[in-house]
Amino acid sequence: MKHHTIISIAAGLLVAGGANAACEYPSRVDIPNGSQASKEEMMAGQKAVKSYMASMNEYLDCIEIETEAAKSADEDAAVTAERDALLAKRYNAAVDEMETLAESFNVEVREYKAQGQ
Repeated sequence: MKHHTIISIAAGLLVAGGANAACEYPSRVDIPNGSQASKEEMMAGQKAVKSYMASMNEYLDCIEIETEAAKSADEDAAVTAERDALLAKRYNAAVDEMETLAESFNVEVREYKAQGQ
């Protein structure tokens, strides 16, 4: 039984590893420096941030779909738990990155507005 569990976990990780290739993590965008940027640069930055956020939401949907697709009816509970834990880590890291980028952009917007532009 223990041997079967090890094989199931290994197979689950291979499936999850292969699934990772299909979900591409978006590249982080550059944020303009609010104290030096023009209005056009800030608008382009806003557009880039919105596009990045949309791509990240697609990534989050993708990893959820892949995780569900990798499950099987006869799967060991340990494999399911490990896959779910991996999904939670990936998902939470992506959400944290989105929040960090949004806050960074908001800081630059405040800086831009403080310049009276």
